[in-house]
Amino acid sequence: MARPKDGDLDLLRRWHKRFEAEEARDLFYKTATFLIELALQPSPQLSMAESLAVLLQTWNRQYYRFPRTDRPLGFTQESLRDIEHLIDRHLDDVLPYRSRRLESVNSDDTDRIIPIFTTFEERLGRTGTAKTLHLLAPRYFPLWETKITQKAYHLHPRTPAATDYIRLMNTVAGEIESYGGWGAFSEDENPLKLIDEMYYCKFVRNIRAPN
Repeated sequence: MARPKDGDLDLLRRWHKRFEAEEARDLFYKTATFLIELALQPSPQLSMAESLAVLLQTWNRQYYRFPRTDRPLGFTQESLRDIEHLIDRHLDDVLPYRSRRLESVNSDDTDRIIPIFTTFEERLGRTGTAKTLHLLAPRYFPLWETKITQKAYHLHPRTPAATDYIRLMNTVAGEIESYGGWGAFSEDENPLKLIDEMYYCKFVRNIRAPN
């Protein structure tokens, strides 16, 4: 299926409305986003790891469906400790991206992101890693869905997937430019999320295009 032509921002917004009508799981995304904002405040009631786990247990549940030699079946206390360990080690490395917008990934960013992504991937898988990074810096790190990366972007990721994720970031940055850049979106719109919603509807849910 072809990418949207330049200027199809109105269509992208109609896909957003279709996504909201069809996908109840978006509630977990909104909740996790809200909880993470609270977790960044002094004396939060939930830790950052607990806030992230709200989304990972739903949007990344496939990863926890099957046991591996290094972890048990399902999302457990050990799963939460994995997230806590990653946050303790790398939160300060990731948070500077929270105030940035994805435009292009320079060599300095690549050198920083690849080891972070690889470390997270070992415990969360590539999908969980991208979603975790996205929640921590939602306007800089794109979401990841294997069907989307394959069908929309023709990326067939390997493991470790950090280099492929950098390619995805640069591709999504170019796609945002095709819609007119960040200035074409309102302040409360996140093009990374809107683009992901459109492709999720198309390639994961096989939903027909809106009129």
